[in-house]
Amino acid sequence: MRPWFDEEEAIAVYNYIKNGGWLTDFKKTRELEHMIADYTKSKYCCVVNNGTTALQIALMAMDIQQGDKVVVPVYSHPASAYAVSLVGADAVFCDIEKDTFNISFEKLWKVAKDCNPKCIMFVSINGRSWPIGEVCNIFKDKVLLLEDSCQSLGSKFGEKYLGTIGDIGVLSLNTFKIISAGQGGVLLTDNKYYYDRIVRIKDYGRAGGRGSDYEMLGMNAKYTDIQSVIVIEQMKKLDWRVEKKKKMFLWYMEYLNGIEQVRFIPTNLIDCAPWYIDPLVENRDGLIKYLAENEIEAQPFYPPLHTIPYYKKYRAYWGDLKNAEYISEHGIWLPSSSFLEKENIEFICSKIKDFYKK
Repeated sequence: MRPWFDEEEAIAVYNYIKNGGWLTDFKKTRELEHMIADYTKSKYCCVVNNGTTALQIALMAMDIQQGDKVVVPVYSHPASAYAVSLVGADAVFCDIEKDTFNISFEKLWKVAKDCNPKCIMFVSINGRSWPIGEVCNIFKDKVLLLEDSCQSLGSKFGEKYLGTIGDIGVLSLNTFKIISAGQGGVLLTDNKYYYDRIVRIKDYGRAGGRGSDYEMLGMNAKYTDIQSVIVIEQMKKLDWRVEKKKKMFLWYMEYLNGIEQVRFIPTNLIDCAPWYIDPLVENRDGLIKYLAENEIEAQPFYPPLHTIPYYKKYRAYWGDLKNAEYISEHGIWLPSSSFLEKENIEFICSKIKDFYKK
């Protein structure tokens, strides 16, 4: 998942430094925030140093505290649950759906009834959505909804971009995302109260920068203008990269059609811009090894969160997590960088076919 930077980013950085830029969080970061807000049609946008910190700030802005329960899908990057633990709250794991990789709509009701959560974290895996609006309506004024949309920049649910449906949404700009500056997290909200708190938290609890009062507990999560300069150029390429990702997914499906050991889950490519190409396969680890021998890098899915060391020590409200365990054992991320062309994908798929013919 190598990032893609061109001459435009290099020239923009050169010009910024040549013209006396201060590098730190300043005018270019504000320009980037307006650019992302306009793209996503969100009222407020705040950019911070990374996606994990953005999730933590979102929880702090919603006043999630020690002892509060936050429902988290058990299949996600550990950062989703780590952010909950870092604010002192309890991550309550819920199983996922095999056909979306997202939190199970059915099992969520039982988990929420059992633990009475203050917040539900919806993780839109690989840009795939789910009836988030129904959750908002059913739990309205009772449970907060935080969208972890770190894998979903450019993806929609109907007319709304993922990250703009819940109380607060978070996007990621890390090295492996569709656009990037190495690191970066984006907080989106239509709620001014939350936005004002987010702005303070990211800057030591201050609203007005140097010389202003420290009004609340905060941290140093400021972004840098030099990264913002890069992302501004990357944002100009987002629309066609979204379309390229959709084409890549279709190319993989075309070339692997008929291979019974490879299964793609249903994906609405009108709304979804797949971050990674992510089928379920048989003998996953053997396939990864075979591809590596042919100089093709592929990776296994995340482990279920209840199996990682930090969360092994306790168990609460988890229930049956078999779907997450299954897809974690069978899921593979195939090469997915935006610059891959059809002939590259045809070659990769030919090696996958060779493996299953052995």
